[in-house]
Amino acid sequence: MRNLWRRIFVISGAIVYTVVFNWCYVSFIYPNFDYMGYFYNAPDFSLPFIVFTWLLAILPSFWLPSSLRRPSQVAYYILYLLVFIPSIFIPGYIYGFYGNGILQYNFVLFIAFALLGLHYKLPLLRIKRITGIRSGFWIACYAISALIYAYIISKFGFSFDLVALADVYDVRSSYKEAIASSSPLLAYLIPWQANVLNPLLIARGFTGKKPVSLLVGIFGQLLIFSITGFKSVLFSSALILGLFIILTIKSGKEHFGVIINLGVSALIIGLVKLSEITQIFYFVASIFVRRLIMTNGILTGYYFQFFSDNPKALLGHSVLKSVVEYPYVLGPPTMIGGIFYGTTAMSANANIWADAYANFGFYGMILFSIILALFFWLYDSIAQKTDLKITTLLLAVPAMSLCNAALLTTLLTHGLLLAMLIIYVLPEKEDSLAGGKRWISQ
Repeated sequence: MRNLWRRIFVISGAIVYTVVFNWCYVSFIYPNFDYMGYFYNAPDFSLPFIVFTWLLAILPSFWLPSSLRRPSQVAYYILYLLVFIPSIFIPGYIYGFYGNGILQYNFVLFIAFALLGLHYKLPLLRIKRITGIRSGFWIACYAISALIYAYIISKFGFSFDLVALADVYDVRSSYKEAIASSSPLLAYLIPWQANVLNPLLIARGFTGKKPVSLLVGIFGQLLIFSITGFKSVLFSSALILGLFIILTIKSGKEHFGVIINLGVSALIIGLVKLSEITQIFYFVASIFVRRLIMTNGILTGYYFQFFSDNPKALLGHSVLKSVVEYPYVLGPPTMIGGIFYGTTAMSANANIWADAYANFGFYGMILFSIILALFFWLYDSIAQKTDLKITTLLLAVPAMSLCNAALLTTLLTHGLLLAMLIIYVLPEKEDSLAGGKRWISQ
């Protein structure tokens, strides 16, 4: 009976989020940002294809985890809230829901998302971790971080100028120019530090009550933000804190599904309402609601429209460039930026499924979902005898990159594989930080 009520709560939470999402787009995003491409062609809600779209949006709540039992379930919810729902609705609002393949894309996206969650029905693998590295583990983390910072400072100089969020694009442009003229290694080291090593230190600070570790991690994120201008780096600490609070409060893990659905819904409503009062919250709402959530749907529509009418990329700009003939001069993000935003300086990086469609069409969406599911299964298997808090917090930040980056890029450049490697060698004494219990999959 308890499980039934949990499921009802999750379904109800998903319905609330879907309603809030659509309300926000129609009443806040479209009126204020239509000049940026956030269009709204009002559909006829009596038509069957609209009912079909809403069913696709809500049906995943029938299998979305009601309780948090594995670290990757946080990533699964992130993809549902920030990618799946926006991609189901916004392309239809822009281009219409019929006569252009949007419904077909939505259905394949639904299948891909379902396949991504199928591995939660599988038992976890028994993988023996390396647990003998104890005293040297955290020394190594600090030493590696120090070396990375030394290398970064040697290339960019020491700058701790926390520019206004409105000016980050100038900083970002300078950063990209510097990266283009530097060693390719730098393009890996900075996101590894920002997405994995610093979040690891912050997570240790929260879960293990290690203030030095916490401060070092936060300072590192601020330093990297001042160099790169990436807002995701700036807000990663807030993400870790929010998840830590949920995982710490009584019944937070047991009712994770409904908490995350209703929590994000409440945050959206609060920011939209506060934006009517002061310009500061209008700007924050623009960043969190428009950029973090709605833009994922916009880019899905752009990628689908272009690559439905033009040749697929086939990873010819990436790992298969020596095997296939790439039909374009620019990579997909730069090309989409040039076509839809009018400038190739705009790198329109899209989510895992939009990128998969750009490369291999509907088959790519299915294939990349299976690959990501295998990664989640392996990560959960390695982490199953560790503290759920620290393994979840470590995965959350690199998993966010799946919302605006290709799968292979996220695995290699943005640190998903590095996070799994760290869990593999995490010392045993860190497995029960802050009284956390080891967990077994359910």
